[in-house]
Amino acid sequence: MKRFSSLSSRLGKLALASAALIGLTAIASATPVSFTFDSFTHSKTLGGSLNGETISNLYVGNINVTFTDSTSNASVVAYCMEISQSINIGQSYDYDAVSLTSAGLSDTQARLVGILYDLYYAGDTTQDWNSVNTGAFQLALWELTHDDDGSLRSESGNFYIDPGSNTKHVADVADDYLASVYAQAADSSYSPYSQLVSLTNPYNQDLIVLASLVPGYEGGQPVAIPFGVNPLPGLALVGLFGWRRLRRRVNV
Repeated sequence: MKRFSSLSSRLGKLALASAALIGLTAIASATPVSFTFDSFTHSKTLGGSLNGETISNLYVGNINVTFTDSTSNASVVAYCMEISQSINIGQSYDYDAVSLTSAGLSDTQARLVGILYDLYYAGDTTQDWNSVNTGAFQLALWELTHDDDGSLRSESGNFYIDPGSNTKHVADVADDYLASVYAQAADSSYSPYSQLVSLTNPYNQDLIVLASLVPGYEGGQPVAIPFGVNPLPGLALVGLFGWRRLRRRVNV
């Protein structure tokens, strides 16, 4: 999604110059990263709907990537920010690491996603996850980035899934996650401790990953975990494959 798609000529030269300056600032703040998509684990296939369009094959699972510009070459877990866009196992990619708001989320959405990580991110490797919490985490993440009703069941929302028996438990867990996220968000003094970035590429699936795992990212310093908060919250990068990018969101 372009941050500045078009400007009316009536806005004048000053507005155009301001938009250009902001655009240059956003570009300058991006950190180039390279990684390989190693494997897709704990996967499930679901059906759902996004903005009134039926999705018959919605894939959720752990996207396991290795940053090739890292000295450790450790494989880490990432999750999909978009519902529809392709990314292929075994390929290498060049992306930019940017803040969640620079990638298109509102401040409110970015805070909710941070709280989801605080509460339910299970760990940096695929061994920290299973097929239930992986699917639930990705579904809750998509609900927060593409809808605003806090439910994966409500067919009046922009994003919901089919209540099939093979996915009912995963969806129930995801809805429990969402209820806890919104309950925590009601405390206006709470600021998420999970520092996150979006790995963005105009042609491929955008991913979300902990900032501390991204080589060279300036905002990736770990911070103290608040007392009483799960020290290993619960999110992993989950992917959809082969669909056109649908970058329509509800900003709340």
